[in-house]
Amino acid sequence: MPRISRENHQASLLAFAGGILLVIAHLSGATFWSPVANEVADALGVPVWVFLPLIVIAALGGFAVVIGGYLIRQGRVDLGLLFILLGVGVDFIGLLIAIAGVIHGRSGELGATSILGFVGIVLSLGARLRARRPGK
Repeated sequence: MPRISRENHQASLLAFAGGILLVIAHLSGATFWSPVANEVADALGVPVWVFLPLIVIAALGGFAVVIGGYLIRQGRVDLGLLFILLGVGVDFIGLLIAIAGVIHGRSGELGATSILGFVGIVLSLGARLRARRPGK
């Protein structure tokens, strides 16, 4: 294993913990991304399959955050940060959808899984803030 900085070691641990909590909370806004990709593709005049790799990574949610933590630990900081961003972004949207459903009376109440999801999002964002690119 390559030698990593203290900051990146801490960031990878935060990402592992945050990603596991996101997986347990099983929040997902992945269904949100398909229509968004279609709209963006139409606006840019490109085929929608161009966005497929980003959609696949984002659909992994918490698993993408764990993979991002692993990539940071392996010294692939930029790629790890991208995985964390995509994974936590989808789960954040999923949490917002759950909150909106409760506010509008369309779903039950926010329970322990939503709290776990929130903590997972905070830890994952902490990992992004803590990670340092080599040489910076």
